[in-house]
Amino acid sequence: MPKKKKSQEILEVIEAKQNETALADVDMISIKLVIFTLPNGYYAFGGESVKEILPAGKINGVPGIPDFILGVINVRGDIESVIDINGFLGLPEQEKSSSKNIIIAEGAGVRSGILVNSVEDVMDFPEDSIQPPLASLNDKIKQFVIGETEYKDLSVTVLNTKEIFKKVSAN
Repeated sequence: MPKKKKSQEILEVIEAKQNETALADVDMISIKLVIFTLPNGYYAFGGESVKEILPAGKINGVPGIPDFILGVINVRGDIESVIDINGFLGLPEQEKSSSKNIIIAEGAGVRSGILVNSVEDVMDFPEDSIQPPLASLNDKIKQFVIGETEYKDLSVTVLNTKEIFKKVSAN
């Protein structure tokens, strides 16, 4: 059998390394995130909790509800409450605009719409790309944050819908 040339051995080693990397990528756990904007930045919910994304339409007010609940909407015969996530998290108030979206989400036995500026993307992220939240986060928000990741070189704060809805149902 003829002896392999050094260049052939090097190519085989490189190919083996590339195959190992490809196999590692298949085993990587990923999570789906729905990325949206609020006046002060990018946020995301886990895809498992998001049921639907709608253009914001008429929200009907209801007397006697907490300030962070804007009212209710009719979604194909189902009445859904709509949460002002900015007011709930103590963030700056959203501008009045008709180009907003409502994310219908579910968690902790609660289903509700959440008013956001815009839905930017829905995509899979490697689970290990989500880093712990910054220590400098506002305490009011920190209890609802799972972590942070990057999207198009921008920081995205990943929110925990279950914790948000637990707090909503307690009010």
